Amino acid sequence: MKSRGLVNVDTKDIWNLEPQKFDTVLFMMNGIGLVKTLEGLNVFFEHLKKYVTPDGQVLLDSSDLKYMFTDDNGAYWLDLNSNYYGELDYNLKYKHLVAAPFSWLFVDFERLKLAAENSNWFVELIYKDDHFHYLVKLTLRH
Repeated sequence: MKSRGLVNVDTKDIWNLEPQKFDTVLFMMNGIGLVKTLEGLNVFFEHLKKYVTPDGQVLLDSSDLKYMFTDDNGAYWLDLNSNYYGELDYNLKYKHLVAAPFSWLFVDFERLKLAAENSNWFVELIYKDDHFHYLVKLTLRH
């Protein structure tokens, strides 16, 4: 990004970053997953306001994992009595090293849009593919 002329490029933990304003904030590679749960989306969208200029933007992507619950006929089989199907727990292992489990969220577009709009963000769908992956642009409503 710096080689393309961007002046202030920063890579930080959004939960521990001192409030400052940026024109663009990126959460790529399903970076929105760091919110862990659907409830975490609400907290995140309020917290994010500390970091975006009035005319700034947030770019983020995610995937709707409903395809993992599809049968051969195209019907979805979801347990409506359990947690949201996109709330996952990961446990990473490499050879003899095992990391502590951590939570991650994959959220469908409609749920993300509703949570963002409830926090006064305008949501623009920029890209969607045929494998339930999407990219959105968020801007604050004035």
